[in-house]
Amino acid sequence: MDELVVEAPANGAGAVLGDIKPELQINEAEIQSYGVSSVAELVAQLAPQTQSGRGRSRGGMPVVLLNGARISGFSELRDLPPEAIVRVDILPEEAALKYGYTADQRVLNFITRKTFRAVTTEVGVKAATAGGTVTEEIEAGLFRIDGDQRTQLKAEMSGASAITEDERDIPSTGATALFTIPGLYRGRGPGGQIDPALSTLAGSPVTLAGLPAIAASRPPTLAEVAALAGQVPPADEGAYRTLTPETRRLTINGVVARSPSPGTTATFNAVIGAGSSESLQGRPAYSLTVPGGGVWSPFAGPVDLLRRDASRGAIRQTSEDWSARLGFGLNSGLQGWRLTLTGGLDLADVVGRTDGGVDTRPAQARLAAADAAFNPYAPGAADLPAFAQDRTRSRTAGAEVQALAAGSPAELPAGPLFVSARVGASGNWLRSRSVRRELVREADLSRTGVSVQVSVDTPLLRREDEGWGRLGEFSLNFNLKGESLSDAGSLGTVGGGLKWSPVDRLNLLASFSRDQSPPTLSQLGAPRTLTTGVRVFDYVRGETVEVVQVSGGDPSLRSDQRDATRLGVNWKPFADRELNLSVSYTLSRADDPASALPAATAEVQAAFPERFLRDESGKLAVVDIRPVNFLRSDREEIRWGFNWFGGQSPATGRPGAGSPLGARGGGRPPMAMMSGPGMGGPPGRPGWQVSVYHTAVLTDRILVRQGGPVFDLLDGSAAGSRGGTPANAVELQAGIFRQGRGARLSAAWKSGTQVRGATPAGDLSFSDLATVDIRLFETFTGSPDLVRRWPVLKGARVSLAVDNLFDAKLKVRDTLGAVPAGYAEDIIDPVGRTVEISFRKVF
Repeated sequence: MDELVVEAPANGAGAVLGDIKPELQINEAEIQSYGVSSVAELVAQLAPQTQSGRGRSRGGMPVVLLNGARISGFSELRDLPPEAIVRVDILPEEAALKYGYTADQRVLNFITRKTFRAVTTEVGVKAATAGGTVTEEIEAGLFRIDGDQRTQLKAEMSGASAITEDERDIPSTGATALFTIPGLYRGRGPGGQIDPALSTLAGSPVTLAGLPAIAASRPPTLAEVAALAGQVPPADEGAYRTLTPETRRLTINGVVARSPSPGTTATFNAVIGAGSSESLQGRPAYSLTVPGGGVWSPFAGPVDLLRRDASRGAIRQTSEDWSARLGFGLNSGLQGWRLTLTGGLDLADVVGRTDGGVDTRPAQARLAAADAAFNPYAPGAADLPAFAQDRTRSRTAGAEVQALAAGSPAELPAGPLFVSARVGASGNWLRSRSVRRELVREADLSRTGVSVQVSVDTPLLRREDEGWGRLGEFSLNFNLKGESLSDAGSLGTVGGGLKWSPVDRLNLLASFSRDQSPPTLSQLGAPRTLTTGVRVFDYVRGETVEVVQVSGGDPSLRSDQRDATRLGVNWKPFADRELNLSVSYTLSRADDPASALPAATAEVQAAFPERFLRDESGKLAVVDIRPVNFLRSDREEIRWGFNWFGGQSPATGRPGAGSPLGARGGGRPPMAMMSGPGMGGPPGRPGWQVSVYHTAVLTDRILVRQGGPVFDLLDGSAAGSRGGTPANAVELQAGIFRQGRGARLSAAWKSGTQVRGATPAGDLSFSDLATVDIRLFETFTGSPDLVRRWPVLKGARVSLAVDNLFDAKLKVRDTLGAVPAGYAEDIIDPVGRTVEISFRKVF
């Protein structure tokens, strides 16, 4: 194989600013054991270790650094291959303060090799074992690192086919099944009866009856209708409704970094992407009121005629978007201070179209006029015209520039005083427009602002000192942020923390923060979109219905204020073993939080009656899920777990060692990578990794307004369409790797929840859910004879991944043990188990 010539940085190079130690360090052999293709995939694999219980996006993206320096955005780093990374440091939220971020995200610091060169290609196909959808991906990249100089270019294209309802086991039950092509009569009289005479003829009360086929040519008789009493024709809409959309996406990402002078690095990043999606909402449904006593009605009183329009195809909802980002970063040093200037410009344009439904006004007018020439059971195109397409468009732009200075202005008895100061300016603009049935809504919003943030770390004690030094190392942090926004006024953030290390490898952290933040421009001004045929479970009546769902922004939203308290312990019990244990307790409270309504539960409908509209029969017809301000939310959780690497020692490398993935470097004597057949350990000696994390949510409540009601998401209230908040969640990761071969297992379990309805009949039970994913990969470094026979395998990796190995799905049951309409397992998770095969080659 070609010689791998790379130079790794010295131990400790690229470390973060200040004295906060990593909670976990992952070396190069351990990185390769994950079997991933990019930094973005590695970040996803590290999610259990980087999850934070603080901030507005629990479990969201951590702060990402490159060689201990701030970058313009994650796109600058996400496509780097793992072979270019020599170490990953995972640090607590407090480390983010040193780089001008708020302390509500953990920090990932990636340290790259000094030299690296590779061309990568990868193709992959993923399919659901139940059929119906196939995802195809192809990508190619060029990467070069030479000290502070870096060049990256990567193109990625993907597409996924849709899943329709007829490709899954979707029962046609509930109110959604009443609209059919053959047609159905529904009563409007006392007790919902169609006609007392019809009930007498049928021998029992009749509320529903099929439409006789003869009605297309002449008026049906009462006897012909009686023969179809209580019979609901099959809906047969499965082929016209999608469970997952068809999607296409193309992304091109380029990065250029150069060193204009010693100690200074300038980086430029450009990303452009485009995509589309298409979903089917079923054939248009409509309802006509047929007056009683007319030529075309055998009934004494009015009835509803429910049908779908067979002359048209499915209602299509499409979306097309493009986005672009230009980012830059400038990092330099001056007399011991780190100086950073970053900025970016983001542009996006999203266009949505939804086919119009059936306009029943001409047909209903002819019925009201008792037009004997009009057959309501065989209307012409002019009697049931289609509404024009609903159209939405949202254009956004954002620009920001931030300057950071971090360093030590003074030396204190216990160590250096560390200060970081950041100033920034930003602007965001959103212009949206929606058109529905000639009703035009427009929004034109902008937000500009300036901000200043200061963080000070003060060491109080150090272990080497006599007397008080026996207590260990102590340091305090204080941080303050001020922000002035054109539309929200002055906002602020204040926080502080204490770090104590009583003995080596044991760190205790305590912190508090209070921050204020306005709603996003999208929450305020996203275009109003109406989606027909959305299945919603109505907890008030205990039934699943098809509604018109209203989404978009609400300009009346207010800014929120969040308080967060965190206590954390990180312990590495053995100096010579890669075992890390961590425990954290987080208590957070938010005043005026903005959030979308969770579900159509009885308590949510009672608290926001204006967001839920019903028709004359009392059936839920319109649901408005646009965000609202609640009065307060409270959450309390404990998260604990461990991460353990074993079996392999750090790689020692040797000149001329074969590159396991074909990457090449040059210019200097080689140093550590994954040498030899053992992936960084002695030949034949396997390495392994296991991590387990458990999250216990103690409190999760929302106070809607002063005096109540209170939504207890742990006890009967819904956090969304999948039930309440699980009280317990466990994440497990395990892997074994040897001689270029690896196997990984990821498992997750969440406890079940219950949601209460207006009556016990409306209660729903949501089961526990445990999923298992496996991934096998082969790099052929342990098979030199095979590589000589098949040269194409040099620098190649073949992977097989099975997600949701046991095809586990959330199970929902009512109080009688039945599955409510709209909660079939294939509706909740239509994809299920998937199998993916990929081939990657590095030149």
